[in-house]
Amino acid sequence: MQKATCAVLTYNAEHVLTEWVAWHILQGFHRILIIDAGSSDQTLPVAYSLTNQVAVEIFEYRPKKKARTYQTRSKLIKLALDNTPPDEWLIILDQDEFFSGIDFIPALTEQDNSFGIKWKVFGKNHNKNQATPYTSQITHCAAEAFPDHLGGRFFISPSDRHLAEIPFWDSTSQNHITQVTKAHQARVLHYPWLCDPTMPQPLADYYDVKDNEDFQDEEYSQKLSAMIAQITSPAPLPADSEVEDDFVEFETFTIRRLRPSEEELNLLKD
Repeated sequence: MQKATCAVLTYNAEHVLTEWVAWHILQGFHRILIIDAGSSDQTLPVAYSLTNQVAVEIFEYRPKKKARTYQTRSKLIKLALDNTPPDEWLIILDQDEFFSGIDFIPALTEQDNSFGIKWKVFGKNHNKNQATPYTSQITHCAAEAFPDHLGGRFFISPSDRHLAEIPFWDSTSQNHITQVTKAHQARVLHYPWLCDPTMPQPLADYYDVKDNEDFQDEEYSQKLSAMIAQITSPAPLPADSEVEDDFVEFETFTIRRLRPSEEELNLLKD
């Protein structure tokens, strides 16, 4: 079975990053890369808190003050490429994009070529309930005729790394955005409002789509909530391990720092 890495390019994604990671663990990715573009919120602390539980690797890039968006993106993509083993498949997503193709990754073979996975665009979140998972609240999906559905993201084979730099809206790349038999249900779910609630008005009008109601799979939402709980819980100590108290010895005295037992910790929580 082929292995696949999923990379996310982040900037100020603290409120959605845990859900993003949990979602893509459930999709069956072998490795997850978080490539951050100098976030000013708690994105990085959130990211590092997840590494105790799952195979997440974090890379920080600080763009220059006058760097253009496409220049920063190019640097982030290069970090993803440089840190993906040469024998693994790779898909690079933004923080508001969620790969959906849970039965697809195990079917990849060495003979498969790279191909595009089309976007499925969701409109503005009019639900004021902000409980997680966020994606299950955004149910308005754009109609199939919505022009963004013609674009997508490349799922890159080990031999096609150059495709990572090709613009998805470039006319020369549109032929690659096709569906193949084993990935016919795969999509990149695009939630433009998820990380951009103050979108500029022209874009806001464009993405305020309410054409179709797309009822989320309740069972999958439950699995997602369970995975979020799992990766945010403290890493347990091995069953046979004991944490010793700390001793610091000085010439005339010794300091001993006592560590509370599990029972005492539970009492403190109460």
